[in-house]
Amino acid sequence: IKKLGYKNTIKDVSALDRDILNFKNGKMPSKSKLCDFVTKTMTSKLLEKLMFKIGFNLYNYKSNNCLIKIANFDSTPIEASRYDKYAKYNIHYKCKMYKSHILMFGEIPLYMKFTNGTTNDKYIMLEFFEKIKSLNFKFHEMNLDGAYDGLYIYAYIWSIFGAKPNISLRKDAVFNYKADIKSILVTIFVVLLVIATLVITNILIR
Repeated sequence: IKKLGYKNTIKDVSALDRDILNFKNGKMPSKSKLCDFVTKTMTSKLLEKLMFKIGFNLYNYKSNNCLIKIANFDSTPIEASRYDKYAKYNIHYKCKMYKSHILMFGEIPLYMKFTNGTTNDKYIMLEFFEKIKSLNFKFHEMNLDGAYDGLYIYAYIWSIFGAKPNISLRKDAVFNYKADIKSILVTIFVVLLVIATLVITNILIR
């Protein structure tokens, strides 16, 4: 992707792609116009709306043609240049980096959030899900690695998506004897109470 560039992107667009994109007379814009669109017109909010729309359409198509609905959520390290003054050093990966948090439906990516390299995966997941829950995504199961292991994560996935969370255990994981049905239900209640408070607060602010 890094080597593709605007010039080669224009060349790789087929006649069918031009028809689907509804370009007048089948003519593609110049590489300079494409560059201006990406760097000036394509704001972060517009990019997020575009991502939502594409992800939602892919989800609807896939969910209508798939019996087993399994979602996957994970973060991927993106190594940065050592001269990048904005990238932060991650002690675990031992490099300056960023993170890409991605929700997958099967093999299809639905939504991505780009953050700095030291972002806590658990907290960003909750913020992430607050945005995508409005799209009414429904999964039977959700796979996550040990970085997301936590009682409130289980409760959140159960209460918001009605899905079974499959979270890998950390190597140093310890069984929590307090994790009985009562404590799980209490945690779910607290999660729902927090969400209701946020919704009411947003309504009052507007």
